[in-house]
Amino acid sequence: MTNKLSWRALTVFTLSYVFAALAANSIGPLAPFLQEELGFTKGNIGLFTTSIYLSAALFSIPAGWLADHWGVRKALVIGLVMQAIFTCGLLTGLLPWMLLFMFLSGIGYGVVNPATGKGVMVWFSSTLRGTAMAIKQSGFTLGGVLAGVILPPVAILFGWQRSILTVAGLLFLGAFVAYIFCPNKQDEFIQNKTENENKLNLSNTQPSSWDKKTVIFWSIIMIFFAAVQQAGTTFLVIYLVEKVGYTKVAAGMFFSLTLISGGIGRIAWGWVSDFWFKGDRKKVLIIVGLIAAAVCIILGFVPAGFNPVLLGLIVFLFGFTAIGYNAVFLTLVAEVAGKENAGKATGLSLMIAYLGAIFGPPVFGLIVDFTHAYLIAWLIFGGLLALATLSTVFYRLKLPASSYQ
Repeated sequence: MTNKLSWRALTVFTLSYVFAALAANSIGPLAPFLQEELGFTKGNIGLFTTSIYLSAALFSIPAGWLADHWGVRKALVIGLVMQAIFTCGLLTGLLPWMLLFMFLSGIGYGVVNPATGKGVMVWFSSTLRGTAMAIKQSGFTLGGVLAGVILPPVAILFGWQRSILTVAGLLFLGAFVAYIFCPNKQDEFIQNKTENENKLNLSNTQPSSWDKKTVIFWSIIMIFFAAVQQAGTTFLVIYLVEKVGYTKVAAGMFFSLTLISGGIGRIAWGWVSDFWFKGDRKKVLIIVGLIAAAVCIILGFVPAGFNPVLLGLIVFLFGFTAIGYNAVFLTLVAEVAGKENAGKATGLSLMIAYLGAIFGPPVFGLIVDFTHAYLIAWLIFGGLLALATLSTVFYRLKLPASSYQ
């Protein structure tokens, strides 16, 4: 089933996620500017991430249904346009309104991930699915990289408002690309063909049946992964400026490095799960989770004026694991559900896992505000991630036959 059209579809999925993720990651690089010009606290900054992921979580299941029943292209266009329109509302500069518009933009963001995940399940077989999902998920990190590279310089030269307009413009561009280049009729043909084949191959199994308990279990574990990921990306720039003593632009470069390594990690771990572990996503997630927890704790001990080369190695490894896990997780969830229910299962899993993104950043920020010590926050988040990862060791996975097609 994998052909040139499949790779074109994957390119569209990846680019769509790049633009959506750029908007979702925009607050981290702009946080120092919002603190200085608008007087926002670290707790306030954390609420922006909470707002976008809260709405993404609430609308993940409807978004998955949308992708399953309306098709990937329509879902992508709707999600990106919504995100673009409501991102413009951040220009108000008033915290309550900005949080509201961030929440509304999260609805659009919440559509893009299940839709692109559904697309990967339809267009790629199990032998390449982990790698394809990883390439698509690397769009998140590339979007974050662009946010870190583009937004601080634009804010310095023209003000943070122009940075917001830049984000909105790129989202509209992403919607245009998805509308023009995303396969449509062929996508529906392959999807219908796949579902018909599944019905024939699974004569003793209901096609609509999928293991919700396993999806929910792994989604709960992913709450801790998401909390570390989002807290880290939200506060890394501020942490490096306040605690380690780097400039805003230099801190933005380290932020970008973290997301670059996250993109590399997503592709690398996806490839490893396909070819080294022969589709055993669970073992890969355990390895990644334990490394990420250790690096999270190490970050807390970074002293002021720390060597930039060593710091670069640390943040690279943080991104490689704490961000790189995502594609393997989504592949596992989609395979547990099977192709015909991949959109709904991804939506359900994201609704749960997003709780980490919702509560992680503000909790991290509040810990720092009250204790005046980043170390405590890093230790708590790293320790919880390690415990959550270890709890999966004895959990057995059972995949439906349609996941191997």
